[in-house]
Amino acid sequence: MKTSGAVETGISDHLLVYTVLNTRMLHAKATVIMKRTFKNFNRDSFQEDLSRVPFHAAYVFDDLDDVYWCWETLYNQVLDDHAPMRSFKRRRSVESKFITPEIRREMAERNRLKKKFNRSRNQSDWESYRLARNKVVSMRRKSIRKHFEKLCLEKYADQKKFWRAIKPYVNSRKNVNNSGVTLKEGDKIIRNPQEVAETLNEFFTSSTQSTKELNQNDHPADLSHISNNLTNRPNVSISNTNPTEVYEVMRNLKPNKATGCDGIPPRAVKESMEVLCYPLSTLMNHVLTSTKIPQQWKLGEVTPVIKKDCSLLKTNYRPVTILPAFSKVFERLVHHRISPHFEGIYHKYVFAYRKYHGCDTALLSLTELDWSLWICRRLLTPYLTN
Repeated sequence: MKTSGAVETGISDHLLVYTVLNTRMLHAKATVIMKRTFKNFNRDSFQEDLSRVPFHAAYVFDDLDDVYWCWETLYNQVLDDHAPMRSFKRRRSVESKFITPEIRREMAERNRLKKKFNRSRNQSDWESYRLARNKVVSMRRKSIRKHFEKLCLEKYADQKKFWRAIKPYVNSRKNVNNSGVTLKEGDKIIRNPQEVAETLNEFFTSSTQSTKELNQNDHPADLSHISNNLTNRPNVSISNTNPTEVYEVMRNLKPNKATGCDGIPPRAVKESMEVLCYPLSTLMNHVLTSTKIPQQWKLGEVTPVIKKDCSLLKTNYRPVTILPAFSKVFERLVHHRISPHFEGIYHKYVFAYRKYHGCDTALLSLTELDWSLWICRRLLTPYLTN
């Protein structure tokens, strides 16, 4: 609170009490996370060190989990030297309503000038940064003043809306929720992160079963075409891979994807593809030959993402799983071998999870003659789902 007081209005024996608040957003406490830093990363040096790693030593073990543990340990020893793990503070905050696109552009220019001054330590660069910094401060203050003037004009008649709008600026830091997700089960509000995780985990694992029961009861699927297409078809065979194929899969990895529970970011895997494709192809062939998946590849970090409407209901969340980078490479290799086998088995009107198929091809198929005639003759009811 900046200041407060009382004013004699002259029209009543009661004084008008006023309060001036500091327009400062109170944030939740920062949480410490661990991730790899690529600040001093050198690609050539990283590949040179990887080329000297004896990955073949991992195959002295008989169990596949022990083989992959040794293989991953050898890789991490080199990765820790070039991209070590560091602790960073992360604060979950509400998006500011004061920062306009114009202010963001000026902030980007201010940050650019600050980096330029840090490199040069020139007085002229400092003066340019100082002017840009003062401009950003001035624009932000004007934006804050305009925001609260608009807020008072729009919501002064509705006390609930007014206090809901200014509550983030007067709330105590002690009352800020750090769990990220709050759920409501019946009459109970769940804020404890452990209880929230268990509730969502139970819902995510049981939702597929309820969907299966719904399809069996209300929408029984006709799968006769699958059994007909399986007649006289050879069994699917998963052949071994080679360094060239592994290199192409690693090259197509997206380096900006999140890091899995193994602590190996996709960027590090892609940066080492020229050297790592040879020992990795040997590892993939060993996994294919043993017909067993390492336990580490079966682990994933599940994050609940709100879909729509109320964030207190668990039914409005969907899970997003972050997988280890090497398991993504193996998954793509298996996909290249299995997908062509099922192309002749799927019905021609199955559009999900197929290459060159999607919502656009599903809508275009509705313009075909047979579907259009069936719909016109009321022999088929169009039903689209996302």
